[in-house]
Amino acid sequence: MVRRGMSYRERYINHDVSGKSFLNPAFDPEEVYIRSTQSRRTIESAQSVMFGMFSDSPNFKKGDERSSKIVIHTREKSEENMYPRKNSPELKKLRQDIKSSKEFIEAEKKIKESLLSELDDPDMIQRVQRGGWIGMENTLHSMERHEAPIPNTLSKTARETLYRASGWYASMMHGSQKAISLGVGSFIGDFLGIMKDKSESIRKEKNNKTNFAYFSGHDNTLFPILSGIQIFDGHHPPMGSHLEIEMYKKRGKSKENLKEEKREGNMREDLWVRLVYNNEEVSIPACQSQSKSFRREELFPPLDKKGNAPTLELCPFDRFQKILEDFVPQEKK
Repeated sequence: MVRRGMSYRERYINHDVSGKSFLNPAFDPEEVYIRSTQSRRTIESAQSVMFGMFSDSPNFKKGDERSSKIVIHTREKSEENMYPRKNSPELKKLRQDIKSSKEFIEAEKKIKESLLSELDDPDMIQRVQRGGWIGMENTLHSMERHEAPIPNTLSKTARETLYRASGWYASMMHGSQKAISLGVGSFIGDFLGIMKDKSESIRKEKNNKTNFAYFSGHDNTLFPILSGIQIFDGHHPPMGSHLEIEMYKKRGKSKENLKEEKREGNMREDLWVRLVYNNEEVSIPACQSQSKSFRREELFPPLDKKGNAPTLELCPFDRFQKILEDFVPQEKK
């Protein structure tokens, strides 16, 4: 996670934008908003990312505690909305309905039969029979990343089946509009709110210092969002997965230009969104009809420090907002 922060430093701090950094090299809590769940690992992940970003800052001199100079916002578990709440009656009922559906039962039966035909380790057999697909994938992936030995009885074929099973389960449980809305719809409203506030400050030339918002969550924070944007590829996100949502403005769009366009009834296509999932730029299917191709030099901040980035397709912010607002509970809009 420190390396992730270092990559952000290169992208958002060291990247020269019109003679200055996009972010202040010194950590500024008014400019950088950080939120995490109360889990120790997500808080430590946020601390590590910030250390990677601002290790050269006076706030992170040698000997300081990583958390001493940064502000990480958290919520009580009873108010947390960055992951689906198991005690939600509606969500509980939805999951019960999914698990009792013919589609789910038949698919899970095939997965179990395939795995049980290959396994002879009692512990693995018990885990497969319980069907904890995401938990098994998380454990195995962690072992692999740390080069720990995995069960000898787990063949390459069985490992691939478990990998696909975790993605299938995530898609079934988190992929529908209702599941997304009940699970993380309120959280989607939170980060959209930050983006909307920033967009309005840009369009109306108001003072809003927040330029970077970082949310440290879980796989079941990410699953529903990827599904909602229609970029979930059916595979369990690897440990440490990250999704960047970048907002750009087109160069040359003055306040007077925008007023004129508004009078003429044109869309306010002055702000644009780029998505990057695990270092790969991704397009938004629901935005394809309104996306637009840009050259690097047309955008602020520019895409590539060296100036040799190819053209890219961006989604109008207003369209991106509308796509995600469909999942936000009415009381949060």
